[in-house]
Amino acid sequence: MSTRSSFIAFLALAVVASGATSCGTDNKFGPDRVGPPARVVKISGDSQQAAVTTRLADSLVVEVDDATGHPLRGAPVTFTVVSGHGSVSPAQAATDENGLARASWVLGTSTTDSQRVVARVAGSSATAATFVAIARVGHPITMQMVRGEFQTGTLGAPLSQDLVVRLVDPYGNPAAEYGVFWGVTMGGSITPKFVKADADGYARARWTLATTSDSVGTATAFFYDPIPQLLYFHAVLASP
Repeated sequence: MSTRSSFIAFLALAVVASGATSCGTDNKFGPDRVGPPARVVKISGDSQQAAVTTRLADSLVVEVDDATGHPLRGAPVTFTVVSGHGSVSPAQAATDENGLARASWVLGTSTTDSQRVVARVAGSSATAATFVAIARVGHPITMQMVRGEFQTGTLGAPLSQDLVVRLVDPYGNPAAEYGVFWGVTMGGSITPKFVKADADGYARARWTLATTSDSVGTATAFFYDPIPQLLYFHAVLASP
């Protein structure tokens, strides 16, 4: 092959190689298509519910995009608990080839605190994403005596104060909407016989004493979750 022919063949190969390289970089992660991080977008994991101190079933997933909406690979995303005193793992994760980063979230101990996690790109002004969750009461639930024990009353008449119990979880959160059964062991009556705890976890009943002293027993509050719990209330008869 002549020197001229060899040179022409070399130029042809160079053009082909240059074209292949150009095509190989012409994708959504290529330098001609991708800008700096502009926003963190929630993909999944928002608005979940679980008991306090429980790990949520689904991971928090975000996508980091540039200003034109192209996902970015390798962006450092930090996940931070900003309310609720829970925890996330990992605290920082790099986005994968699809621009996605993930973390798992364990809720805090309070049902009244707002549970929130913010995902942002470390060292960037990109718009952050905020995840929220609802923490439900934990178990087991305990029934506590609050008021009404050893009241002084008159035969055949209701006591002056309601009998009151409170339902709470292991972290002191009120267990609203759980039911308490009320009863008496001998004579007299109690109203209502069943009631659900209010938003603060309180359940109340009014005890009317028996008409004869030998029929005055005790009032009871019964609850189970999952272990049965029974509280006894006593009354003292007023002097004749």
